[in-house]
Amino acid sequence: MHLTRLSVALAVVVTSATAYAQEGAAPASGESASPAPQAAPAATAPRPAARQASAKELLTVEEGYNVRLKDLEEKVNDLKEKVFRSKARLSQLASTVIVGSITGPKVQIMVNNEMGGSFILQQLKVTMDGTPILTKTIEDDPSLPEKNELEVLNERVAPGNHTLEVVAIYQGNGRGLFSYMDGYRFTVPGKYVFSAQEGQQTVVKAVAYEKGGITTPLTERPTIRFEVNRKAVSRTKEVSSKAPEGDKK
Repeated sequence: MHLTRLSVALAVVVTSATAYAQEGAAPASGESASPAPQAAPAATAPRPAARQASAKELLTVEEGYNVRLKDLEEKVNDLKEKVFRSKARLSQLASTVIVGSITGPKVQIMVNNEMGGSFILQQLKVTMDGTPILTKTIEDDPSLPEKNELEVLNERVAPGNHTLEVVAIYQGNGRGLFSYMDGYRFTVPGKYVFSAQEGQQTVVKAVAYEKGGITTPLTERPTIRFEVNRKAVSRTKEVSSKAPEGDKK
């Protein structure tokens, strides 16, 4: 009998413990379950308009940089030319001192423009022995096309042979039947070797002219010839000679 009562009491205890455990696991009365946290919104891609505006800004910056770079290059080239001129003058002075004569040969270099109205001179460059002694453009001197004669050099130089190079650039100027000339640009080079001799003044003239005749196409006419005249400085008698036409190179 005692054993039966003990079994009943143990069953009651087990049943109560099970019910209590189930009540603790369930949510309390009147409370609602908390909602699950929401994921953060994904980052949106940049708008096409914004990307286009950024590209335009970069392009503007690049254009400004290119303009400044071109301006700097022009200044550097101008400075180089001035340095070359100074070196040429120093070299000529040194040569005069070395030969021990302050009355060395004097050289005068002239450029004549005898081209017709179909050719407008845009640029002229002259070098002697590889050193630039003149560079003129129509941008620097708008009256350049109207100058029929230019003195490039009038100085004493070292005796011996010297190489003169001339490059003239022309823009076509078409009229009437020759209106197609407006689209042409002509680069006309000329090269000549002359000798500067003691006791003489040498005048070298580069002449830009139109070779041929009326049957010669305009595009084949521009060329340069060279003329040389010498005058003895130790006596009044003048000695002159005309050089053959320089080869176009």
